[in-house]
Amino acid sequence: MIQINKKQFAKCVCITLFAIGSVWAIAQDVPDKDVDVSTSSYSGFLKDYSKLKKTIDSQGNIVLRWVDPAIKVHRYQKFIVKNVAFFPEAKPTKQVSSLALEDIPHYIESNLRERLAVRTLLAEAPGNDVLALRLAITAVMDTIAEL
Repeated sequence: MIQINKKQFAKCVCITLFAIGSVWAIAQDVPDKDVDVSTSSYSGFLKDYSKLKKTIDSQGNIVLRWVDPAIKVHRYQKFIVKNVAFFPEAKPTKQVSSLALEDIPHYIESNLRERLAVRTLLAEAPGNDVLALRLAITAVMDTIAEL
């Protein structure tokens, strides 16, 4: 098994979350093949996986995304960051302690809030121009040792 520390793990998760956010903003649909949306393939964090479409992210990787066509992105000027969670709930292992599992979501939340606050994109309360971000860590790959 690969030994990782809390900071490496959190860095990998932050990179993944920012990549997912980037995909949301980039609309480059990949037109081939249907997406496998069998319930065994996903964590269950989303209620409906059937609307996911293949997309290319900013690094050229194929990822899955769905953007509600009713959302008018230009309406939102600020963000509220909801609590980051593991989904399904993560259990401590020999490589990742229960303390690390508590600290990692807090680390991601605080870093995301700091980065949004630098550009005055962080809101303190809901509003007409505020989008709530609800984030979940749904999987972790063993390749994070390369970071």
